[in-house]
Amino acid sequence: RTLAVLGTGYIGREVIRRALAFRMHVRAWSRSLTAQEASELGAEFCPTPDAAADGADALSVHLALGKSTRNLVGAGLLAKLRPGALVVNLSRGGVVDEEALLDAVKARGIRAGLDVFEREPGANDTKFQDKAIMEVSGIYGTHHTGARTEQASEAVEDAVVAAVDAYLSGREIPGRLA
Repeated sequence: RTLAVLGTGYIGREVIRRALAFRMHVRAWSRSLTAQEASELGAEFCPTPDAAADGADALSVHLALGKSTRNLVGAGLLAKLRPGALVVNLSRGGVVDEEALLDAVKARGIRAGLDVFEREPGANDTKFQDKAIMEVSGIYGTHHTGARTEQASEAVEDAVVAAVDAYLSGREIPGRLA
């Protein structure tokens, strides 16, 4: 399997290490990544995000949000992935064009794991309100835990255990979007 990694900061590099441990072929792109650095990481250097995504089975996104990265993962880049590919956004909402992602999920069977959303719920929101995301099977969301405290980590771990227990018991999964 081929994994495309966009963004090779600390988290992107850790993802590369783990993918290589599973003997995946890894292609990497980052604004500052050189061919030599990619080689040292064990990844194939790609000069553009499109080159990294071309024919990939999975895409992992780890980029800061800015003018050059807003909607970087859009319809054109998503079309480069294999049908049924997995897209994981662990960066910022807005880096992945969610409308284009929804189209790719519906038309090409792309699956997505989103840790962040363009329309993030507020701190006091008790429910996720993005109906377009919620109504599409094939998109899975998690709580963004970028600034993790011990209490936040424990709360996320408890939520994961509760979801797995509900699934194994045949009950409705708490927090399920669709």
